[in-house]
Amino acid sequence: MHSVYKQFEKITFGEWRQIHSYVADDLTNTTPGYGFVSDFRNDRHYNRRYLMDLIMDKPHLRNKFVTVLVPDGVPLFNLGRMWSWLVEYTNFLLKFMAAFTVGAGSPSRGTEVTCMQIRNTSSWTQGLYMIGRHMAIVAQYSKTSAIKGHDTLIPHILDAFCQEIAKVVIFQTHPFAEQIVSILFPGRHDLLTLWRTNLFVKFDHLFTTEDLSGVLRVASLKTMDIRIGVWDYRQLSVCLRRAHCPKLDELTMSLDDEDPASLQAGHTHATEERLYGVSTGYLGKYGGALCKGQWGMVVFHPYTKRGH
Repeated sequence: MHSVYKQFEKITFGEWRQIHSYVADDLTNTTPGYGFVSDFRNDRHYNRRYLMDLIMDKPHLRNKFVTVLVPDGVPLFNLGRMWSWLVEYTNFLLKFMAAFTVGAGSPSRGTEVTCMQIRNTSSWTQGLYMIGRHMAIVAQYSKTSAIKGHDTLIPHILDAFCQEIAKVVIFQTHPFAEQIVSILFPGRHDLLTLWRTNLFVKFDHLFTTEDLSGVLRVASLKTMDIRIGVWDYRQLSVCLRRAHCPKLDELTMSLDDEDPASLQAGHTHATEERLYGVSTGYLGKYGGALCKGQWGMVVFHPYTKRGH
């Protein structure tokens, strides 16, 4: 989390504006282009020119991003510096995506996170919603669609850290990224659509599950001396939940053999019991690393009151 925040401060020049007030959302609106970022009730939060105006107002930033002001006041931008900022921003988004993965209850599948949308399209709805005062990832689980006749929507409430950073990203830094893309790639409407629609963008395309696994492995290696990717995390989170939160399953089990923790991971309780965390040998290869406090904090803080 410290690494995410440090990079967040860098890409916002330490001048980001926290969003304290209520963020409205219409959970029933599936109109293409709609997202809470474009809801008229949130106009006070959405400032497309916030970072651009900041650059023009601060001499030390203007000297970096603007080469010269022509006589009519139109700036000629330093394209190299803008390119560098966009690269830094995509690196931040990769780390932030990892924070999303470990900070929203049971882990989603990698493909559910990497394609996270902040606006509806004609074929897919947004993946982030405001439910009351809480932001939630709403993953769409398709494996049971043939049986039920529709996709299953699975909400994951974000922790306080990710929620506050996400608001700033969606309302302030993403619009600035769109402006940079329009300057660097004039006429590339496909890239503008990519950035306007998706939360996690890797410059000119979406991240992959392997990108997400890579950053998780780096983070886990630094903190626990082991490499844990997306698949490993999904397995281990079940094992640790059973060991440290046995009452959770007992309290939340329903008559249809489904519980919130299993559903958030995108499967039934029966599937989890059959396939996830069933091998003691699997746990054994990680040795004492699992006893370290950092991993327990990362996995289990969604079950505590911290940040909620």
